[in-house]
Amino acid sequence: MSKKYKIVITVVCCVVLAILLTTMAVSTYANSDADNAEPVEALADWMSMISSSTKVKDIVIPGAHDAGTQGMPWFAETQDKSVEALLLCGTRYFDLRVEKKGDNLVIYHGISTGVALTDVLDTFKSFLTKHNSETLLLDFQHFKGEGAQEAVAQLLESTLASNFAVKNSSSSTTDKDYISQLTLHNARGKCIIFWGSDSNSALDKQYIFKRNDDLGNRTNSSLHSFYNAQWNRQSSEYYISNAIPQYIKMYRDKGYGLFVLQGQLTDGLYIRGPKLRERTHNENMNKYLVSLIGSEDLQYINIVMRDYAGCTKNCYALQLNLAKGNLISSMQEKYVEMLENYITVTADEI
Repeated sequence: MSKKYKIVITVVCCVVLAILLTTMAVSTYANSDADNAEPVEALADWMSMISSSTKVKDIVIPGAHDAGTQGMPWFAETQDKSVEALLLCGTRYFDLRVEKKGDNLVIYHGISTGVALTDVLDTFKSFLTKHNSETLLLDFQHFKGEGAQEAVAQLLESTLASNFAVKNSSSSTTDKDYISQLTLHNARGKCIIFWGSDSNSALDKQYIFKRNDDLGNRTNSSLHSFYNAQWNRQSSEYYISNAIPQYIKMYRDKGYGLFVLQGQLTDGLYIRGPKLRERTHNENMNKYLVSLIGSEDLQYINIVMRDYAGCTKNCYALQLNLAKGNLISSMQEKYVEMLENYITVTADEI
């Protein structure tokens, strides 16, 4: 072997080793802030402590961005817990994106696919059967593959529609008004299903409600989840200081329906991945949620969607129900005890 060839091999090996070491270091750093706390029993039934007369739009609800992506490659995974684990951690809103691959419906994110939708829906049914005080919000944002929407609608018809779905059976009340006035009492033990397109075949069903698009251009929507990729690609500090107030204003201007506050950042370079982005954002987002206590913006906070949801992150959102006065008075002490397993509680019921 010539000296020149040995040098080339050595350089290549050094480059590969450097890449591997960098990848390991980044992965270790990204995972160092993972929300691995185990759920206490009360988190599975936290809605049982919320007054039944509270409107769903006034409850602060933890949510999972791209639920069902656990185990996907690093550039696609936004959750490291199964749907069942997320439920036990107190998550009640699920961003679900479905691809039709042959005869199968699977959760997808970008080019990656994950768990079967049938398994996800069975998990929801099983959970609500055991925890009928709870309400789940299922947000079918995106569909991929020919016939995906029709297939998802058919599956929902056969699994959730009869016994596990909130329905607007009124001929005189619009969906947006129905959802705006919906109380927890009328939603316990059920799913509220939102649809991310104008498909009449889906939206004509009493148990499917229209969601808005990212920029808020879809009319008569029952759920608003605003997203501007340029804003979400900025630094954590910029996003919290500039983008979130804009999203809240956009919802305030609508004046109806539910509101998803998108708390996650976007990896604009497709290199860092969601976990590393969340590692730089987590503490700032938690502090922001605490800052809402006593803020005028608190009245607009409803669903707080995050990457890598878990017990601790969820409790930062759940604390705001204390500040909003949503608790049954006799349950306040139990609710605080639940939160104190994970965070320092600074809110009092008003």
